[in-house]
Amino acid sequence: MRAILIETDKHTLREVEFAGTLHDAYRLLGITIIERVPLPPYNDREWDLWVDEEGLLNGAADRIGLFQFKNFDQPLAGRGLIAGNIYDPEDGEKWAPLPDVYDIRTFAPMVSWLTPIKE
Repeated sequence: MRAILIETDKHTLREVEFAGTLHDAYRLLGITIIERVPLPPYNDREWDLWVDEEGLLNGAADRIGLFQFKNFDQPLAGRGLIAGNIYDPEDGEKWAPLPDVYDIRTFAPMVSWLTPIKE
């Protein structure tokens, strides 16, 4: 299925093929601990953003960068993966596919790139 990969270090978003498994999410994000960030509904659709659970603690902010998602106040460190929400009533708990009508143009205006503050 399709997903949107937020490449913070390159300030880009790109479509990727996503197997819909935790293993594949770890691979795409280049991490070992993952956290689900439920995003505010957009166009009456719920989205999940997957990020490095320890991104603000393990230096990912300095190595890769920070980003922020519109209507979500917490800055996020490292890469992000946007997929349909994980709850699919017909199939139980698994990733729902990203509908064809949503693509990079949908999400690009919602992402802001942030610069870490050096102390």
